[in-house]
Amino acid sequence: MSLQAVVFDLDGVLMESTPWHAQAYREVLAGAGVSGFSYARFAGMRTRDVMQVINREEARGWDAARIGELSAAKTGRALELIQANRPLVPGCVELVRGLADRYRVGLASSASRESVAWFLKASGLEFGVVLTGGDVKEAKPSPEIYLRAIEALGGGEALVVEDAVAGVRAGRAAGARVWGVLTSSDEASLREAGAERCFASLGEMGEALLV
Repeated sequence: MSLQAVVFDLDGVLMESTPWHAQAYREVLAGAGVSGFSYARFAGMRTRDVMQVINREEARGWDAARIGELSAAKTGRALELIQANRPLVPGCVELVRGLADRYRVGLASSASRESVAWFLKASGLEFGVVLTGGDVKEAKPSPEIYLRAIEALGGGEALVVEDAVAGVRAGRAAGARVWGVLTSSDEASLREAGAERCFASLGEMGEALLV
């Protein structure tokens, strides 16, 4: 492929964090009287945006301060679970370093700055650009985070690696090619959103890129 850049999502791609985000949402929302939460629908979205959707759909009447409280509680609890379980995807460090020998590599995640900072410290990885949910005005599925990441990496043809429908849509809207990893969404959903190829694991995807 005539690629110049590869931009990774974090949760569900480089970290096996989907179960911990889902648990954090369930715990915090249960405390707020919301049951039956399904994380798959919201994977890849910024926490505050998810809380706003729930507030609207459940007619909760939460004001901005309450949404902020719930968002902070969920983010904090997810970070606790991630730090306790250290869910780095096996082989992710070697893969990213191998790709960095061929391409400009970036990280663009809807996660909090704290979660991304923990991952960078735990993995020891460095990227040409790192953007978090707190760095953009409009989070995924808006293309803003991928547009900015690709621009920071020097432009050219870029590949986005995603696991969530919102992220696939964001990557495609940014003009990038998108490959999906099947951790938080099924293949049919990712392909419908615009994923060019889908892989059962990050390792399988890496093999396709490093040939």
